[in-house]
Amino acid sequence: MKTLSLTTILLCLCTTHLFGQSCDLSDFLKLRLSDKETVNSALLACNLTPYDADNIGKNKVQVTYKNNEDFKTAEFYQWVDFVYAGNGKASGTNRISFQTQNQSLITNYLKEMQVLGFKYVRKKIVDRQIYEVYANNTHTIDVITSQSRYAYAGSGVYVNFAIYDTNEYEVVFAEENQKYTIQTENNNEYANFSAGIGE
Repeated sequence: MKTLSLTTILLCLCTTHLFGQSCDLSDFLKLRLSDKETVNSALLACNLTPYDADNIGKNKVQVTYKNNEDFKTAEFYQWVDFVYAGNGKASGTNRISFQTQNQSLITNYLKEMQVLGFKYVRKKIVDRQIYEVYANNTHTIDVITSQSRYAYAGSGVYVNFAIYDTNEYEVVFAEENQKYTIQTENNNEYANFSAGIGE
């Protein structure tokens, strides 16, 4: 029996989940650990095409994918960013992030984070953006919204999910975390969009 490669498995999985549908958060976690060809193939199959690529320093490249004027894809994702080491190989320090406005999808991701063992770590405000940080042993996820989300309650707030390696996150963002972390009344609470994230 022929063994399927990781690329083929992820491509099939992502195509099944994303084409006209949304992707589970666990699929994004797997893609973060993948090489650039696997990510590119999976996102192309979902009608998300490369839009821009930048060298962001420290031998890292960021590729931004956007929907190809496809209503079904746009319903779930405005864009997806993939950051990888210059060689493009699978790496624990690759990053993936995406933006969505789909309230149901956001709620499902927050529930899935709990099931996957993510714990609330901190809340910080940087440049009028609210970051709610959750982590497990492998991944750290920033759930990012604008402070103006309270003014637009119920009208489709844009939410970014940025997924990092936990160890790298704590090193790279150590100064930011120290400077911008704020105290909250209940640091164990998960984001709740009906009351405002983390409120």
